Amino acid sequence: MKYRLIFILFFSFLAVQCTAAATISLEDGSISTGGSTTLILSLDEAPTGFAGYFLNVSVNSQYVGIANVEYPAWATMHQTVGLGTGSDIRLKTIDLLKTVGPGATDIELARITFTGLKEGTSTVVLYDELISDDNGDPINPALPVSTIVVYSTTSGSSGASGASGAAAGRSPSYDWTIVTPAPAINEKAIKDEDNYDTPVVAAPDESELSTSEEAGNNPGSSGEGSSGGSVFLNSLFSMPPVYLAAVSGIIGISVVSTVAVRGYLRKNKYPDWWFEEK
Repeated sequence: MKYRLIFILFFSFLAVQCTAAATISLEDGSISTGGSTTLILSLDEAPTGFAGYFLNVSVNSQYVGIANVEYPAWATMHQTVGLGTGSDIRLKTIDLLKTVGPGATDIELARITFTGLKEGTSTVVLYDELISDDNGDPINPALPVSTIVVYSTTSGSSGASGASGAAAGRSPSYDWTIVTPAPAINEKAIKDEDNYDTPVVAAPDESELSTSEEAGNNPGSSGEGSSGGSVFLNSLFSMPPVYLAAVSGIIGISVVSTVAVRGYLRKNKYPDWWFEEK
């Protein structure tokens, strides 16, 4: 009886371990050289809710580049680190409003735009993840590898041109002689042209030339270049003191409010792991 109980507990433990874990995956895709495609990064399930995540995305920079990242509406706070490198980025998001609740499935994490650099195949590796549920407990999802195939757009056109050349080789050749008829002579038009008087264009006045040259050499004389910068200042200082004080007060209140809100969120809303640098 004792050994039987041990076997039951052992197999129950194995059954729990074999239960399918959550998975973060990126779609496979194909792209032409010089083109772009957007693929969806998603989490298949969140039984205990979803608070946010950190995740690295890496590609083979010889064939594929990372051009842009867009986040869903639930990601009220997000950040992309290393986007300028084009091959290895880190995604950061937080669900502050708890939009993604317990039991959610097929959760979109981001939309990543890739560009095709060279014909070939690149793997997309997801790694260094840090994911938390609504209780603050870590989520350890599976991270399968995705593939992006980059194909050349010139291969199809070269094959088509070769086929057309072969078809031209099989066609019979003919000696075509194109005869262009000589144009008819219109004697009346010639007489009218002989009687046509060429108009005489008056030479410009020297005073006009000197005036235009001086204006071209001194573009600031018209006042257009110098007056643009002073218009704003004149309009600003011409405002009544009451309006000017009101504008200054609004700007000051906005700055103070922004600083206060950021401090409050940092202290009460954002989880500690958001501020951890990995």
